[in-house]
Amino acid sequence: MSSSSLITHLRHIDIAMPDFAEQRRFYTELWGLTETAGDTRVSFLAAEGSPEQYVVRLREDARKRTGLIAFGAAGADDVDALAARLTAGGVRLVHEPKPLDARGGGYGVRFFDIDEFMRGTGRMRRLGIERLWGPGRHRAGDNALSYFLDRAGNTVEYTTELEVLDEDTGHPHLYDLRDPANADQWGTANERDEFIAAKSHNHPDPGLFDAPPM
Repeated sequence: MSSSSLITHLRHIDIAMPDFAEQRRFYTELWGLTETAGDTRVSFLAAEGSPEQYVVRLREDARKRTGLIAFGAAGADDVDALAARLTAGGVRLVHEPKPLDARGGGYGVRFFDIDEFMRGTGRMRRLGIERLWGPGRHRAGDNALSYFLDRAGNTVEYTTELEVLDEDTGHPHLYDLRDPANADQWGTANERDEFIAAKSHNHPDPGLFDAPPM
């Protein structure tokens, strides 16, 4: 049985953006979704005919991003089966299958698909955004990396699968950055030479300690 046959429907998509009030008006007044719960920074939006309490969770954030895409399955056994297939395929889980405490409830597993990270990296390159370094994977944090320069010259990073440390059992490590495998254990990223280092450092922010007007 294929993994797709265990997925019954799309539960909801969770998105975040800075212009929250305007987007909230768009999805309710123009798109036709119904707000079932919310406050000044988050809105849960339902669609007529959907069995789910909401199909879009809209959240205010300083940057526009897709936070989560949730799929439904018929029952807990199917969720367990899907999680087992993900693990067998080398996908790292954010958490094992368990009861969910988020609005809408249910029983689920959460994971990150490295494919999305690579697709995002490729999209930036196709759009002509300058790539500084990557793709690769750090040893400290064990997270994938791709560094770019945004239009203002700021260094921005695509990353995923950051390691979670147990405070009770975790121990600090020292990494010698003279060993290139510590910066990129895959060995796929370009060498971090002095030209990349120079581009990676932004000018001092003159307004860093000045309060914004609002």
